Amino acid sequence: MNTNSIYDRPDSRAKQLSHALDYVISDNTVGNIVDPDRLGAIGWSMGGGGALKLASTRSNVRAIMPLAPYYDRSYGEVTTPTFIISCEYDVIAANNKYTNLFYKQATGPKMKIEVNNASHLCPSYRLNEKLLSKPSIAWMQRHINGDTRFDQFLCGREDYSISPRISNYDYADCP
Repeated sequence: MNTNSIYDRPDSRAKQLSHALDYVISDNTVGNIVDPDRLGAIGWSMGGGGALKLASTRSNVRAIMPLAPYYDRSYGEVTTPTFIISCEYDVIAANNKYTNLFYKQATGPKMKIEVNNASHLCPSYRLNEKLLSKPSIAWMQRHINGDTRFDQFLCGREDYSISPRISNYDYADCP
């Protein structure tokens, strides 16, 4: 979904994400194939902050992926499984100010991958698609659908830190 404005703050983006989920659930075309109890959210930058806020306020969101997340206020407690993708040299959502704090504060299952030598745009950079797609799909499948076949691609079972394109990899409380 697009935001109302590129200047929308994370709280507004969380509301917009929630409205988008409600729309999909109630839509005449696809609503009948959407399980309202198996929802997830992905957001980049302030949208990542919006995903964090959404997870702290909406209990039927089973997994989130904040990408280079930015949020400059308190968003509440996040117990939702959270996979954060960050960028080593992000000057907009700096890791030491945002991502590392968000990761530390998350109390549910969590995993973090930091892309080596990368700017704020790293989650959308074409060459990172292959690098990030396996853990991303596995995370959402495992936590939204409860599909344990994807455990082999997560956490300690797959060592993403061996890639020279990953500068930091951490996981905690994973299945």
